Amino acid sequence: MEWLKRRYHNSKLWIRMALPMGCVLLAMLLLFHWALYGYASKTVNETLEDSVESTLIRAQSYIDVRLKNLMERMLFLRLDTSVETMLSNFLLSEETEADAVTQSRMVRSLSVYRASESLSSSSFLYTPKGIFHAGGFSIENGFDFTKSSLAEELEKQAEPMLFAPAQRDEAFISHRMVIPAMYRFQMPGSSQECVLVINVDQTKFTEFVRKILPGDGSDICIVDQNGNFITSSNSTACQELVLREENTMAQVLAADGPMLLELSGETYLVGCCDLDCAPWTVFYLQSTHQIQEELNKMHRSFTAITAVVILVLMAAIMRIAGTVTAPLKAFCDHIRASTNHSTLSQFSYDYQDEVGTLAQTYNSMLVQIHSLLDSQQAYIAQLQEEKERADMEQKLKRRAELQALQAQINPHFLYNTLDSIHWKAEKIDAHDIAKMTTSLATLFRISLSRGQEIISIEQEARHVLSYLQIQKERYGDQLNYFFDIPPQAFSLYTVKLVLQPLVENAIYHGIKESDHPGEITVSVKLEKNKVILQVEDNGLGIPPQKLETLQHSLRSGMITDTDGYGIFNVNERVRLYFGEEYGLKLESVPGKGTVASVTIPWITGKERERYVSDFDC
Repeated sequence: MEWLKRRYHNSKLWIRMALPMGCVLLAMLLLFHWALYGYASKTVNETLEDSVESTLIRAQSYIDVRLKNLMERMLFLRLDTSVETMLSNFLLSEETEADAVTQSRMVRSLSVYRASESLSSSSFLYTPKGIFHAGGFSIENGFDFTKSSLAEELEKQAEPMLFAPAQRDEAFISHRMVIPAMYRFQMPGSSQECVLVINVDQTKFTEFVRKILPGDGSDICIVDQNGNFITSSNSTACQELVLREENTMAQVLAADGPMLLELSGETYLVGCCDLDCAPWTVFYLQSTHQIQEELNKMHRSFTAITAVVILVLMAAIMRIAGTVTAPLKAFCDHIRASTNHSTLSQFSYDYQDEVGTLAQTYNSMLVQIHSLLDSQQAYIAQLQEEKERADMEQKLKRRAELQALQAQINPHFLYNTLDSIHWKAEKIDAHDIAKMTTSLATLFRISLSRGQEIISIEQEARHVLSYLQIQKERYGDQLNYFFDIPPQAFSLYTVKLVLQPLVENAIYHGIKESDHPGEITVSVKLEKNKVILQVEDNGLGIPPQKLETLQHSLRSGMITDTDGYGIFNVNERVRLYFGEEYGLKLESVPGKGTVASVTIPWITGKERERYVSDFDC
C-alpha cells in the first residue's frame, strides 16, 4: 500500500490530475445514476400507491351509490301507500290467504321493482300469513322462510336493513348465486315482522365491480365482516388473499396504506377500504410485474448511458490534463535552470490564462520581495500607532459623551439657602416645609456625592426616598410608595441617579393622570453576577405604539421622543459605564401599570475602584 502511494505521488502531474478527476466524475455519475433510478423508482411506486388508493376510493363510491340506490328502492317500495294499504288490510283481516286482487297488485309492485333494478335476480315479500314474489321464477316447493338461512341471519343482526352472505338462492328454483338484501318492518297494528328480500345476482354484481378495474394486472374482491366472499374477479390472487392460512387480511386491514404481498407467485400492492352502506370490505390488488419490468428497462438504459459517458469523459480528462500541465512543466524547467545558475530570472509566457497569471505573479514577486521585506517593519509600527490613536480617541469620545449626559448644575450655593428656609420653617412651626427642605437637601447632597459617579445602592435608595418624601407632601394620599430591598444589596454599588428619573417618570406619566391612588414600589433583585433595580407603578401604563418607540430608542441609542429623555439618559449612562449587555428595559400593560428594570453588574467595594478609575475625574 505504501509502495502504491509513493508511486502515485511520484507519477506525472497529468496522471495525478486525470486519476482523481476521473474517480470523482465516476463516483458522481454512479451517484447520479443511483439517485435518478431511486427517484424514478420512488415516483413510480408512489404513483402506483396513489393509483391504488384512488381506485379504492372510486370503487367505494360506485358500490356505495349502487347499494344505496338499491336500499332506497326497497324503502320506497315499503312506503308505497298502495302497498302499505293492501298489506295492512291483508295482515289485519281474518282471511288466511290473500285474495286474487291483493296478490296481483303485490306481484305487480315487486315486478316493477325487479325490472327497474338491473342487479336484482329475484325478490319476495315474506309475511306471517304468506309470501308474495315477483314472478319470473317459481318458489321452491316446501320453502319455509322461518327455517331458512335468511331467517338465521336476521336473528344474528339487529339492523332493520341488512345483507346476508353470498349463497345459493334457496327460495326460488333457479338456485342462482345471490347476495340477499333484507328489510324487515312491522305494519301498524301487527306485532309480527314482515321481511322484504331482494336477491342481488352475484354474477351481475361481479360484472359491475369489474368495470371499476383500470386494466390488466388488477383484481378486486369484496368480503363481509366474517371474511366470506361477496364477490371477486375470480383471480387466484384474490382467492389466496382471503383463503390462505396466515392472517393476511388482518395485516392489510391494520396497515395505514397499501402494502406489498406475495400472492400466487407474484407481487401485488394491496389496499382496502370499508363500505358505508354495507358491512363489507373492498380489497384492490394491483400487480407490480409490469411496473418492475419498466424499471428494469430504465435501469439498463441508465447503465448503458453512464458507461458511454464515463468513457468519453475519461478521454476528455486525459486530454485536458495534458494540455494544462505542459505550460507548468515549462515553468518548472525555467525555475530549475535559474536555480542552477544561482540567479532567478523572469519567465516569459505569451498567454493570459492561469499559467500566464502565475508567471506574471512570479515576475512581480521577484521585483517586490525585497521592497516588501524592507517596508514590513514600518507598516507594523504605523499600524500599532494608528491602533493606539484609535483607542485613545474612542476613550476620549466615551468620556465626552458621559460628561455631556451627566452634566448638571452645581447645588453648593443652595445649601445655605435651604438651611435658612429650614430654620425659618421650624421657627414658625411649619414642620411640613422643614421636612421638605431636609429631604431636598439630602437629595442635592447625594446628587453631588463629592463628584463620585459610582455610589452604594444604600445611598441611591436614600436619594430616591428623599424625592418620594417631597412628592408625598405634594400629592398626599394620592401617592403611596414601598421599598423592597434585601439588606445584602446595600453594600453593592451602582451608577448614581438611576432610580430617581424612573420614579419621576412613573409619577408624572403614570400616576398623576390616574383616577385612583397611585402606588410605587422600588425593589432590588439579586441574581448571579448581576443586580436588577426596579421601579413599578400601577398607573395608566404606556400605549403599545409609544412603548415600541421608547424600546427602539433604548436599543438604538438615539432618542426620538422628548418625553423619554430621562429614561434614555439612565440607559445610556448605564451602558457607557458597564457595557452594551446592561441597561434599561420597559414592560407595560395599558391600564395596569409599568415596570422599569435597570440591569447592572454585581459591584462590590473592591470592584468599584475599577469603574472609578475609568470615569471619575
